[in-house]
Amino acid sequence: MQKKQSTIFPKLTRMEMAYLLLCFCIYLFWMMTFTMWEYGPDEYMRYDIPKFIFTNGALPIGPEESIRNPIWGISYGFTISLTYILEACFMWIASLFSGSETVLLLSARFVNVLSAVGTTYFAMLIAKRKMPGNALRWVFITLMSLLPQIVFLASYVNNDTFSLLTVAMILYGWIVCLERQWDIPALAFLSVGLGLCLLSYYFAYSYVLMTVFVYVAWHLLHKEGRSFATFIKKGLLILLIAFAISGWFFVRNAILYNGDIFSLNASRPYAEMYAMGAYKPSMRRTVAGSGIGVVEMLIKSSWIRGTYKSMIGVFGYLATQLPSIIFMGYTAVFAIGAVGALAKAVSVLARGQGLDHHKDSAIIWGGMVLASMVTVGISVYFSWSYNYQPQGRYIIVAMPCLSLMTATGWDWWMEKLGKHAAQMPRLCGNARQGFAYLVFGFNLISVFLGYLICLKAFVY
Repeated sequence: MQKKQSTIFPKLTRMEMAYLLLCFCIYLFWMMTFTMWEYGPDEYMRYDIPKFIFTNGALPIGPEESIRNPIWGISYGFTISLTYILEACFMWIASLFSGSETVLLLSARFVNVLSAVGTTYFAMLIAKRKMPGNALRWVFITLMSLLPQIVFLASYVNNDTFSLLTVAMILYGWIVCLERQWDIPALAFLSVGLGLCLLSYYFAYSYVLMTVFVYVAWHLLHKEGRSFATFIKKGLLILLIAFAISGWFFVRNAILYNGDIFSLNASRPYAEMYAMGAYKPSMRRTVAGSGIGVVEMLIKSSWIRGTYKSMIGVFGYLATQLPSIIFMGYTAVFAIGAVGALAKAVSVLARGQGLDHHKDSAIIWGGMVLASMVTVGISVYFSWSYNYQPQGRYIIVAMPCLSLMTATGWDWWMEKLGKHAAQMPRLCGNARQGFAYLVFGFNLISVFLGYLICLKAFVY
């Protein structure tokens, strides 16, 4: 059993505070540089929602004519997100000082800047608990904060950055709940993360689902001396807090869209009615409608490659990307780390009784891996059945799992390196620190290259 820590939110070091400030400045710089509509995919269409809320002081409904896109015949009003509401609030604050359209746009984008900073903050807290005192925790932190695609997502109006923040909150909530044995403060924090996640983006819902797995699995493995009544009461409390935060959204959808609480099908009749000819749902050709199976789509199309690359660094409308050598570098870091993480897991299982001392870690890893698989599965199904879009942003919430797996795997390799060295502690420690600096530098170079590429594509 892990020792219960005194506080859920430990203080950050000066280095960590400085790193947060660095990330904030990078996100802000990107956000303020590229103010053209062709920069962020569908930003012009998404921005209509916070602008409507700002102008009218009320939430729009999906069929609202003033926000209806003339090509698709629908709007993002069918999928109200807390992000849009926060953006409208920032627009209102900015309007007290300036009515400039550019200022209003930047104020809406600022929500994603803060969301990315929040993601970095929780990545630091996760690293403090999962890899305390290990220099390789910075591999996890930098991949969660300075991956070029994450920086790009932080710089325009979208729901992806906020959803990544809520997933980081949920993951940290799992960790503190297991450490603190589901006491009320930890449970309340996790519940807030769940409620916010339900108001973010459907692709992040896998983490909400896997919270059930984490909660049930922990109690099954630690049920000795614990009452079933307490298990039920705490589970209901989690549901109550999460519903108190997000329930209005689903009730509103049920009322507006004839019981469609997720509003997944509510837009189809309007798209059929108002979309331009080739964009009507009945005219749109899908992979499934072509008689191609899911596996065949993955094998014969560029879905895997396109999704993977656009999770690392593909900008604009998937037409502007980083140099191939950058993708090769990230692939090497991820692949070697994944092999190391798998080898470490196998070694723990091979020890037999060793697993008894890693129950909580196994639960966390199981939840992360399953959640990531579900997210990828949703994206695959969406491309196959509705609209073929191999976009990495749809699975960006899988980055916490991939990043932590990478850091953990490289840590295993460093241990193996140390075992074959005469000065094991010093060599192993230096190797960890050196590799952390290397990944940090590689991320900075990639972000800088991405900025120059975007500058050339969208400004000059």
